[in-house]
Amino acid sequence: RKIGSENDESRLSPAKSPKKLRHLQSIAQEYLNPPTHHVEVELNQSQFVVPETMEPLLQSVQNSLRIQKAGLRPGQMKGKVFLPDIDIAWSVFSSNLIPDIQVDEAQAIRFLQGESINHGPDSNHDFALIRYQDANLGWVKRSGKHWSNHYPKDYRIRSRYIPKSN
Repeated sequence: RKIGSENDESRLSPAKSPKKLRHLQSIAQEYLNPPTHHVEVELNQSQFVVPETMEPLLQSVQNSLRIQKAGLRPGQMKGKVFLPDIDIAWSVFSSNLIPDIQVDEAQAIRFLQGESINHGPDSNHDFALIRYQDANLGWVKRSGKHWSNHYPKDYRIRSRYIPKSN
């Protein structure tokens, strides 16, 4: 079923390509434990996971409001590689099976400024979560012997000042 007009990408709709969505879902399952009753919708050419109870509300408000984002964006395929979205890192539904790298305060600030991490878990996963005091900060991707920063550039701390710890 199609929600909204055919040519309006800002309308909420079921996935256009079920095969592509199934492939994305199977990969995203490694990173995400969505609520039991959820639906996958497409908005602005992106896939989102929303609680099933929210779908009627989204359908009713989309004629009055311009919806920029609806629910949780699992990520996207870039070639044959799944790139998890920052939404998963910050979500309460992120999987416990994702490898993580615990950092101290100074390392957390450097990560939030966009620097790479030199050490990480020995795992076969391409991505790991950076965590500070049990809070997920964002993603790093294995790149040889170091982990490349995948924290969104728009969210990075621009200042190079690192405050002294007490």
